[in-house]
Amino acid sequence: MDNIIKKKTKNPSSSTKNIVLVNGKWVEIDIKELNYYKKINTEDWWIAKDNATLHKYQIAIQCIARQEEKYFKEWIEHHLHIGIEFIYIYDNNDISEEGKLETFLQSVLSTEDFAKIEVIPWHMPMMFQQLEAYYDCIHKNRDDVKWLLSIDLDEFFILDKPMADFLEEFSYASQVYFSWESIGADGQLRYEDKPVVKRFKKPFDCSDKGQGKIMVRPERLRYWTIHGADISQGKTVNVLHKEIKAPDSFANIHKVAWIKHYFTKSLEEWEDKINRRRKIIALFVTILLNKLFIFNFKKILYKKLLLVYNNCIYHTLSVSTMGYKKIS
Repeated sequence: MDNIIKKKTKNPSSSTKNIVLVNGKWVEIDIKELNYYKKINTEDWWIAKDNATLHKYQIAIQCIARQEEKYFKEWIEHHLHIGIEFIYIYDNNDISEEGKLETFLQSVLSTEDFAKIEVIPWHMPMMFQQLEAYYDCIHKNRDDVKWLLSIDLDEFFILDKPMADFLEEFSYASQVYFSWESIGADGQLRYEDKPVVKRFKKPFDCSDKGQGKIMVRPERLRYWTIHGADISQGKTVNVLHKEIKAPDSFANIHKVAWIKHYFTKSLEEWEDKINRRRKIIALFVTILLNKLFIFNFKKILYKKLLLVYNNCIYHTLSVSTMGYKKIS
C-alpha cells in the first residue's frame, strides 16, 4: 500500500519531551517523535500527535464478564505475556458477590500480573451491559490508552510478532480489524480444569464466519458496535493493511494478528453459557415491557428479543457442527 511505515533508526532522546496544549488539555509530547510521525503520516497530522503523545499504556484490553472465574487466570496471563500492558475487567457478577472476583484474582495471579489489572464492579440493570461498560472505560481512560481492544473471555488475541513491532507497523491507522478463528469443542462433553487453549485446538466452520473484533484509538471513537467502530477520522484497516469498513464480514485472515474464539468449549460449558444469557434476556424483556404501554409495540419488541435469544442458542440446535461426540 502507499502508506509504508518506515522503521525508526534510533529512539529519540528523553530530553525532547515537552508539555503542550492539545484540544484544551495539557499533554506530554516528544517533539522528535512528533516530527518523525508527521513525515510518515503527512495526510493525518493528528495521528502524528497521538503517536507522539506519551500515553500511560500503549495498548490495553477491556472486558466484561459474569461467572467466568475459572477462565480468568489463563486468559489474563496469555494477554499480558504477548504484550498487553493493562486490562480493565468489568465485573458483572451479582451485587452480593461484589469484591469476590478481585479477591480471587489476587489469589491466583502473581503480584506483578495483578498490578496490571483493574476490577470495576458493574451491576447496573441495563439493556446493553457490554456497550455501556465499554463506553465507561473509554470515558475514564481515553487519555491514558493509545490503543484499546475490547474482547471477551472466550477470545484470545494472537500475534505472530512482538507487540511493539506490531503497534509501530500500524501507527498510521485509527482502527485495526482482527478476524475471528472459531475453535470447536473437539468432541468434549464436560468441563475439565485444564487450559482452554490445550483442551480445544481444532478450528471449525460456523455461521459467525467473517466476524471479528477491533482495536481503536479511543480519542477518535464516535461510537462502538462490538465488532466495529465509527471513528471521527483516519483509516480502518485489516492486518494486511487493506483499508476496509469494519466489520470486515468477508475476510478470514488468520495471520499477523487475529482472535481465536473459543465460544462453545464443551457441551456442558456451552449450556451453562446459554443459561446465563437466558436469564439476562429474560430480565431485558421484563424491564422493557414494564416500561412500554403500547401493546403492538410490546408485541414487536418481544418478537425481536426472542429472535436475539434464538440467535444465541442456534449452535445448540446443531450440536454436530460444533464437534461434539454423538450421545447414543
